[in-house]
Amino acid sequence: MYQAFGLKSAFLVAPQNPFCGFLCRGGTSDHKDGWGIAYYADGDHQLNVEKTSAFNCRNARSFLDRDIVTRNLILAPASR
Repeated sequence: MYQAFGLKSAFLVAPQNPFCGFLCRGGTSDHKDGWGIAYYADGDHQLNVEKTSAFNCRNARSFLDRDIVTRNLILAPASR
């Protein structure tokens, strides 16, 4: 099963709050096969795709410490 979370806002928002909840889901249930995040910030698109669960991924945890604001965000855990 594939699940995704999308965020589109009229105002700039920090995506760390929804991402924090995603970390727990992305590896503690049936979504252990990888994760991805895409967002648009600072005039450029950003894409990060990992083959490990978000819960156990160092890159996912470091995302929480980044100073990011965006209007558009897609989070996607993966499972087989």
